Formats: sequence, structure tokens, C-alpha cells
Amino acid sequence: MAGFATAASKQAGTRDAKQAEENARSFEARIPFEFWEKLKSEELIARNAPLPTAG
Repeated sequence: MAGFATAASKQAGTRDAKQAEENARSFEARIPFEFWEKLKSEELIARNAPLPTAG
């Protein structure tokens, strides 16, 4: 009896292969350091939360 292929992760709400590819590419997006600083200053994330390194 053949087993099922193992999945490392799942993308909830993905409609089709094109959307899955777009979702995967979004993980490569660069988020400016200033964005994270702004979240902290507005207390939307904890003041002691580690931030990604600038640059």
C-alpha cells in the first residue's frame, strides 16, 4: 500500500497553483526596518520583541 506524500507546510486559503506561487514569492518581500520600529513605537508589538536587523 502506497503512503501519502509528506507536506512540510500548508497554505490555507490557496485557490490554485498560481496563487500558491504568488504566496511563496511574498516570503521574499523585503520589509523596511522602519516599519518594525513604527510597530514598536505604536505598541502594536512588544517593546522587547526582537526585530530583524536593518539593512
